Amino acid sequence: MANEYHLQMLQHGVVVWNTWRIQHPEIRPDLSGADLNRVDLYAFDLSRADLCEADLSKADLIGANLSRADLYRTRLSGADLCKANLSRADLYKADLSGTDLSGADLSEAILSGADLTGATLSGASLSGTLLIDTDLNGALLQGTDLDGAILIEANADRIMCKIAP
Repeated sequence: MANEYHLQMLQHGVVVWNTWRIQHPEIRPDLSGADLNRVDLYAFDLSRADLCEADLSKADLIGANLSRADLYRTRLSGADLCKANLSRADLYKADLSGTDLSGADLSEAILSGADLTGATLSGASLSGTLLIDTDLNGALLQGTDLDGAILIEANADRIMCKIAP
């Protein structure tokens, strides 16, 4: 259950939130189970936040910092995560279907059991990412860095990628 104070701080906007995060680096924001559907979280610092089972469907997370965040079973379908930092984030069983992750940093993230059906990963970094039993059907992987990524039993029957000549 999300911490009410943390939710209130989030509602004050990006400047107040990010300033609060700088002033209180010891606090791990608890936004677990929160309904943040369609919320504007553009450039928010959500690093190390607990967002387990939160609903971030269709949220604007462009340029957001979600590094080391706990996103277990989080609903992110249709969210805009362009250029977001998700390095070392735990996205185990997260719903990322139809999500735009263009240019996002997912290096060393855990995407096991995640649903990336129809997601756009163009120019994203999945370097060292764990993709066990991940659904990549219909995902766009043009220019995606998969160096050192571990794909085991990933469903990638209909991925779309453009091969350079």
